[in-house]
Amino acid sequence: MSANDPKRSLFASAVGPLPECYFELVRWLSSEPWGPAMRRREFITLIGGAAATSALSGGAVAQAVPSTFRIGIVSPAASKSTLLFDTFRARLKELGYVEDRDIVIEFRLAAGAPEKVPALAADLVRQPVDVLVADGAHVIGVLQGLTKTIPTVGIIGVDPVAAGFVSSLARPGGNFTGVATFAIELHVKRLALLKEAIPGVVRVAVLLDRSQDLQGLVFESMEQSAPKLGLRLERLEEPRRAEDLAGVLRREVLTKFDGLVIGSGPLFWNNRTRIVALAAESGRPAIYPERDYADAGGLMCYGPNIPAVFRRLAELVDHILKGGRPAEIPIEQVSRLDFVINLRTARTLGITISPALLARTDEVIE
Repeated sequence: MSANDPKRSLFASAVGPLPECYFELVRWLSSEPWGPAMRRREFITLIGGAAATSALSGGAVAQAVPSTFRIGIVSPAASKSTLLFDTFRARLKELGYVEDRDIVIEFRLAAGAPEKVPALAADLVRQPVDVLVADGAHVIGVLQGLTKTIPTVGIIGVDPVAAGFVSSLARPGGNFTGVATFAIELHVKRLALLKEAIPGVVRVAVLLDRSQDLQGLVFESMEQSAPKLGLRLERLEEPRRAEDLAGVLRREVLTKFDGLVIGSGPLFWNNRTRIVALAAESGRPAIYPERDYADAGGLMCYGPNIPAVFRRLAELVDHILKGGRPAEIPIEQVSRLDFVINLRTARTLGITISPALLARTDEVIE
């Protein structure tokens, strides 16, 4: 069959281009008699070479693995240049993936506006992508409503079983798996640490992001635990936009309280420097959900190391791209919690932290 043979062209159009060794095989068989004298060893060698060449070249006999995977990230964050995403990408690089060669990462960022998430997520699902990465319970809920087939990994603050996202922690059973931080327990612990650091605290203001507590269980649990600690709680009005923070955390509001607990959430994290400054203006001690707040001047933080979580999410993405199924990958509980105290801020507020409490921290900012 020559290169210009119509049969060859028709065959190629039907099944795709074949390596030249296939046509060498056809020519050889046409010239050799069949029977006992046939050169069996040469025949086997030629067949094997044709199959191997086809598999390596992505020909018709073997289906090629996609050369580039598409990873979609949906997040309430304002920028893709953050420590969280940098850590995620760095871990993928460590695992052997080169961006724009092996993987393409598509970001859809809501910039602290949860109402934008549905449209952003829907746009990403239509692309389509090979794996979705969901930042937070609200994003996970939206994605679960859009697709039950695209593998999804994410970080979730609530109990994923109670929220209806998975059948069980050990065997999720659907298209989602990830890392759970179990925010209820963390918020109760923050109350206890605030009381231990400043024993005179009684009235405590609590600022929570409702998108991170869809069923209202976090504040309910905090209220149940407060009397045992000698605390009385009041939930502050929830800001909808960054512009609302100054009014919610204004001095005349916070000075009614002895202390402040800030919950986790994209609006808060995106504006953490402003929140820390507003708390400082009131002269009231506060405990925060992540170490970024302590780095920004907040008194104390207790919570998951979020960059470490995103590092783990990159490993789960790698597992899925290599054939793993989210339905069979257990939900993990966050394994690293940061407890940081900023002594500079404590001195500014006139607070003396006990040596016993300082000894239990992961880090003290002098």
